[in-house]
Amino acid sequence: KETVYPEKLPLRIRKNRGATKYDQVLGYLKNDEQFLDYIDTQDVLLDRKKQARVFLQTDSHWNHEGTYQVYLELMNRLEPWLPDLVPLKQKEEQNWIEKFSGDLAILMNLKGLITETAPNINIVKECKPIKPRIMAELKEIPYYSDMAGHRLPVISGCVEKKYKAIFIHDSFGKFLRPYLSQHFKEIIFINYMNFEKA
Repeated sequence: KETVYPEKLPLRIRKNRGATKYDQVLGYLKNDEQFLDYIDTQDVLLDRKKQARVFLQTDSHWNHEGTYQVYLELMNRLEPWLPDLVPLKQKEEQNWIEKFSGDLAILMNLKGLITETAPNINIVKECKPIKPRIMAELKEIPYYSDMAGHRLPVISGCVEKKYKAIFIHDSFGKFLRPYLSQHFKEIIFINYMNFEKA
């Protein structure tokens, strides 16, 4: 967020800006031929911010407008492999969430006191996805046995679709779930995964 809206930061912080972790990861990807197909979400959001707000004001995450732009880029990248995945269109009339307080407001213990009117998801749905379900059955697997229920993978999808997918993501990916659930017969969303060697 701070790299998409640096002008919102105090001058003393902007003057001393060094390389961010994002800059470091991009630098690595650009110099390693193993990783040629990635999406620079920062570029996508910087471009879209000229027309619309792409991040929530009271939260560290992108809003549904920013999410939709990243989603479109993801669909463009998937098209060569899955040509029948057609991006969902947005409704002409925007829906809004009134008095929204995000994680930044919560961190300051100001939930409900600092609020915003935030854009809500406004896609034209192609199907009614199955209700997202926490995969509690995974607790029988040693890796997941001690994991809190709310951290377990979640499964969703549309029964009339034909593909299956696994989507490993961080908290930003949660915003993509309503979009991606429309495209797959079954999609498993994994928000928490430890990639450290045992």
